[in-house]
Amino acid sequence: MAGVKRKASPVGLPTKEEIREQAARGVFDRNPLLAVPHEVRCLGCRHENKVIFLEYLKSGRFEVGETKMLEVTYAAPSFMESGRTIERSTALLFKIECGRCGTATDYSPVSLEYLLFATQRREVSGIYI
Repeated sequence: MAGVKRKASPVGLPTKEEIREQAARGVFDRNPLLAVPHEVRCLGCRHENKVIFLEYLKSGRFEVGETKMLEVTYAAPSFMESGRTIERSTALLFKIECGRCGTATDYSPVSLEYLLFATQRREVSGIYI
């Protein structure tokens, strides 16, 4: 992968319990990807179930998946960069049980790294340089 820039990964990922505690404290309450209802389709009967992923985080009804390294291509690379990089992605798996047939299906709408980015962004909001 010539020309691919590698990003340094953050030291130590939070545990499932640390994520649950942050969610319970309200750290993710204003996150639009987590706090609003979503419709997820059952793979068994195709029924649409309404879920709020934040409720799953707060109750600990999720699992931390395997970390994978992914090549990411950016749509608008800068003049000096190639527009590609290698990033780490760790799936957060929410097991959704169908309200109609009871089939359980794993969904991964956000990564652990997204949660880290969202919390870091919240901590620095309001600071201007």
